[in-house]
Amino acid sequence: MIRRLQGKFILAAASAILIVLFMVIGLINSIVSFNTYTGIYAMIDYIIDNSGEIPNYIKDKSSGSSYHNSITEESPFETRYFTILYSSKGLVEDIDIEHIAAVTKKEAKEYADEVIDVRAKRGMYKDGEHHYVYKVQSVKGNKSLIVFLDCNSEIRSLRQIESTSVIIGIFSFVLFMLFIILLSGRIMRPFAENYYKQKMFITNAGHELKTPLAIISANTEVIEMVNGKTEWTESIMNQVDRLSGLIGRLIILSRADEQEKLVMTEIDVSKLAENNVNSFKTLAEKDGKVLLADIAEDVKITGDEKTINELISILLDNAIKYCDDKGTIGLEVKYKLKKCQIVVSNDYENGDNIDYTKFFDRFYREDESHNSEKKGYGIGLSMAENIVKSHKGKISANYKNKVISFTCTI
Repeated sequence: MIRRLQGKFILAAASAILIVLFMVIGLINSIVSFNTYTGIYAMIDYIIDNSGEIPNYIKDKSSGSSYHNSITEESPFETRYFTILYSSKGLVEDIDIEHIAAVTKKEAKEYADEVIDVRAKRGMYKDGEHHYVYKVQSVKGNKSLIVFLDCNSEIRSLRQIESTSVIIGIFSFVLFMLFIILLSGRIMRPFAENYYKQKMFITNAGHELKTPLAIISANTEVIEMVNGKTEWTESIMNQVDRLSGLIGRLIILSRADEQEKLVMTEIDVSKLAENNVNSFKTLAEKDGKVLLADIAEDVKITGDEKTINELISILLDNAIKYCDDKGTIGLEVKYKLKKCQIVVSNDYENGDNIDYTKFFDRFYREDESHNSEKKGYGIGLSMAENIVKSHKGKISANYKNKVISFTCTI
């Protein structure tokens, strides 16, 4: 159990770290990308506002234009771009490639024609390994000015930042995981010690209590031999039996989480169910109840025969115990979607407005006063759940038409 808890802790911590790293890396890359493209489009706006070129001097930055923050005195000398001017009739009037060496006039016209066909005012244009951001702007005389800005260096920088951040993120995640795995043992140690102390206390207390109970039982038997059986001696023996049963269940439950190695073989669930029906039928009839079985033949699974038999026994015992007087108990075993399904049901008139999810909690009883005449400790269904989970199955409780059903799928 402690190992499972430690594994869940590591998994939860890993998930939290992964989410945080993903968000941080994503946020950083988004901000860098946003700032980069903002600067690129600001530069294009600046070129268009200056009739298709960057002047060798920078205008007064106090003018308040949004693109000025990305323009420096070096911008005219480090920015690569070209422009194409179209007349109102759609003819090329001018192609300026003075500020770029990688593009010829012919290529510039081809790029511009493709952009005109797309009819997008702004976007990204890619030619092989070359990346350009373009913008189409109407100018005086119904003319169109298209500016292509080379952004290869910016794209490369973005990709380098993205790849570097991913590598750093992976390295950080691995480093965090190593620390968590190394420290998880120390973190879980107090829980483990407390857990094992509780188990030892239950086991030791159980064995210690057996001796006085045996003495009480023996003394009561002697009193009955001398004075005969009375309602008082009978009450004492009933309580001794009840306490002995509770102690036995507590010891079994304290060992349930140890998950001793199950002997997994092919078992015939149908036969186990039939054997249990034969055992519990008399008990049900004695209480004035009816036990009906609908068991399909040759329902087989790979599992531990001892614990599966105990599972069916627990569910039938619980159903008979809490079934209404003169009610009906049902046991159904069948294949459903290639899985074994065991359904145990019983009539339960007062089953409305009950939280059935709590039925599998240890020591839970629907009669919270614990004064019910029905004998039970609130342990059986918890043990049943442990058995089902150890076989990688599911167990659930539901209530419909005055009938409560427990369904196990393995």
